[in-house]
Amino acid sequence: MTELNVKGEEIIAAQEFIEKVYTDTSRLVKVLEDFMTAKKRGYEAAFGNSALWGGSGAWSKPDEWLPKFVFRIYGRGEGKKRRGHSFLPPGLFPFVAVYFKPERIPKRKKQPVVAYGTLSLKKAVKKEDLNTCLCNDSPRFVVKESVGKWQTTRAEGVTGGQIRFQIRPLIEVNCEEEVEKIARLITARIKNPTVKQPASDGEAAVESPMN
Repeated sequence: MTELNVKGEEIIAAQEFIEKVYTDTSRLVKVLEDFMTAKKRGYEAAFGNSALWGGSGAWSKPDEWLPKFVFRIYGRGEGKKRRGHSFLPPGLFPFVAVYFKPERIPKRKKQPVVAYGTLSLKKAVKKEDLNTCLCNDSPRFVVKESVGKWQTTRAEGVTGGQIRFQIRPLIEVNCEEEVEKIARLITARIKNPTVKQPASDGEAAVESPMN
């Protein structure tokens, strides 16, 4: 067994700090939830109250004990169940995700981030189909701690799917006003859904309206 060269109270302090990070994140998600699901906007959480996907309670997988990300995606009555699976139909869906330990960001700039934007689907997908493109601890498109202009990427593992996104450090999204600013941005994407189609190798991306 690895010897811990720390004091017991230091372990307690570390645990309490992590709990505070999660509590603060939960408060931010509540602001987001209240904004998105307000009656005048007509959105609802596509997959109910669940915000943590994956993880493990097995003693042999300690690296999966703690949540690595929080994910929320919204629709207008979507996210129905069929044959025991939760589905999203074709459409454009606003999302917000917090990644606590994004491994693809360079070490000197690595920090928790908030990624937000829209997921475009050309066909129905199961909830678990989102695991590769969005619902994991380090999606392929999260390679910078800050992306201030809208970018488009293919939704990995989802045929014909696209992700339009921006990214900010979590420490910057530290109040109700900042959360609502993000919520207004992603809902505006639904009202005016102009996205950049991903370019093929050697080609520039171009703006075009989504059908």
